[in-house]
Amino acid sequence: MTVGRPRILRSIAEVDAPSWNRLAGDAQPFLRHEFLLALEESGCVSAGTGWSPRHVLIEDQAGTPLGAVPLYLKSHSRGEFVFDFSWANAYAQHGLDYYPKLLTAVPFTPVAGARLLVGPEGGAGIADALIVTVRALTREAGLSSWHVLFADAGDLSRLEAAGLILRRDCQFHWFNRDYESFEAFLATFTAEKRKKAKRERRRVAEAGIHFETRLGGEMDGALWRTVYGFYADTFHRHGHEPYLNLDFFSRVSAAMPERIMLKIARLGREPIAAAIFFVGEDALYGRYW
Repeated sequence: MTVGRPRILRSIAEVDAPSWNRLAGDAQPFLRHEFLLALEESGCVSAGTGWSPRHVLIEDQAGTPLGAVPLYLKSHSRGEFVFDFSWANAYAQHGLDYYPKLLTAVPFTPVAGARLLVGPEGGAGIADALIVTVRALTREAGLSSWHVLFADAGDLSRLEAAGLILRRDCQFHWFNRDYESFEAFLATFTAEKRKKAKRERRRVAEAGIHFETRLGGEMDGALWRTVYGFYADTFHRHGHEPYLNLDFFSRVSAAMPERIMLKIARLGREPIAAAIFFVGEDALYGRYW
């Protein structure tokens, strides 16, 4: 029995935001239409950067999306935060082409979450249809492989049942164990580590450094340029070009103003460091510069 018809998108703009977001849900900002569109419109995701969108939709006969998979045709493995260069080398040693490959992931974002996006009226049949569609696309295009990165436990089980090979890795996450205050959190430390943490915080205050919090909608162009300078410098000091550009941050903060929170460290009035957090339903996802 046919559960829906597939459609391949060359841009997230080919589907309207409410239809896509109904499938993506609201738990994280990274799969939202606004986030993915900002990546494309800013040029961070494009054929020129090695990320060609090939998003898959499963639609009913009326054209209503029932399920989706964020999908990219990749000409390299950069920006994935998972290293498969040994596979690429093995292919090359046998005279085979590893690239291009298909990749299901959020570009430049190593955060676990749903990858088989199924709407409330969908079900297991839609998720299975998404897997069948992408595997068929991989075969028909003569591609080496399809990779699904940072999938949640439910999607991993379904992908393994469909015959995909699981790759083992680990991440370290911090959880708020209902701490009533920062002092309550420090109480979980050993005495030596607690003393060190307090000393470091005291030295920051003694140096005259203070912090402010801003949401994306409270950022102006000048402050974004300053914060972006910290971000770009972090990459340059390690010999890399930044994956994201200033236009992306400007676009995504305008499109999702309540989903971005910045912590800016200042010495006097001068910004000296920053952290950008993306706000989920029950988590913060941050990067520091």
